[in-house]
Amino acid sequence: MTPERRKLRFPNDATVTMMFNPGENTLRAVADTGTVRAWDTTTGKARRTSYIGPVSGMVLSPDSHTLATGGSRYIDTKSGSRVMAT
Repeated sequence: MTPERRKLRFPNDATVTMMFNPGENTLRAVADTGTVRAWDTTTGKARRTSYIGPVSGMVLSPDSHTLATGGSRYIDTKSGSRVMAT
């Protein structure tokens, strides 16, 4: 079986980091401009786009509920909203 390929659009931004979460079938990418996008990997459709300001990378929390950026910002992965660090 050949894997299906999809082209995901991230116009006018340079992608810094991409991350795949197999439990949610989600691919997330953050650009150096601070745009974060999430795609559904089964359909290829964008789930969410957020702007968080310039960043240098990102990491997903072990429970997949929070996205932490190299710019010291924390994002709720369900709502796309910024959250305060605890």
